[in-house]
Amino acid sequence: MRFGHLVRMPTGRLPWEVFQARPVGRRPRGRPRTRWRDYISTLAWERLGIPPSELVNVAREREGAWLAERSCASLLGSSSSNLPGPSSQPAPCLSSLLLPHQQ
Repeated sequence: MRFGHLVRMPTGRLPWEVFQARPVGRRPRGRPRTRWRDYISTLAWERLGIPPSELVNVAREREGAWLAERSCASLLGSSSSNLPGPSSQPAPCLSSLLLPHQQ
């Protein structure tokens, strides 16, 4: 399941509830296993500059993120023809979606 699909689910769905769960109780000794949520947060911060606290909100903005991805792919010289969706819409670059403190 993709992260964007997960955060756009209604809150009563089981995958959303599992994603939001915070385990309690004692755990085995040693380093804790990396949770999927932490892995996604780290990737978003390192590769896209999206802070973990804003990750869910950015993922919920489906249309804006898609437009930014399409625009940045064309700016980087990648073929954007393999990206789904309409090609006639103008799109801002990802840097324009970042907050001022992230630029």
